[in-house]
Amino acid sequence: MDHARVAKDVLTYVGGADNINAAAHCATRLRLVLNDMDKVDQKALTRTPISSGTFIAGGMFQIIVGPGDVDLVFSEMIRTGGVKEVSGDEARSRPPRAVTRSPASSRPSRISSFRCFRPWSPAVS
Repeated sequence: MDHARVAKDVLTYVGGADNINAAAHCATRLRLVLNDMDKVDQKALTRTPISSGTFIAGGMFQIIVGPGDVDLVFSEMIRTGGVKEVSGDEARSRPPRAVTRSPASSRPSRISSFRCFRPWSPAVS
């Protein structure tokens, strides 16, 4: 994976670095607090091999990149895109400056119910 290219594409598809209020990541996902969901090209994100899906959770737009790649993509976004890095806790508590959501942004992506490391069977939990 070309991490620099992926970082550039993610920045483009989420509406640019100016649309990102805060950014963090976990083991598999980019977690972005966005200012304007209308600027997100969610179709482009889900059509490309950049991500395994997107969803909104905890007030953050999350892009599943995968383990081993997410931290490198995130580092490139910070280094070349001018994105402000914050902790996951700070990102969760940081409200967007002006949240606007289109009807399209409230529709689930192709795997919006996916949650990392969560058992799929109630018998397992």
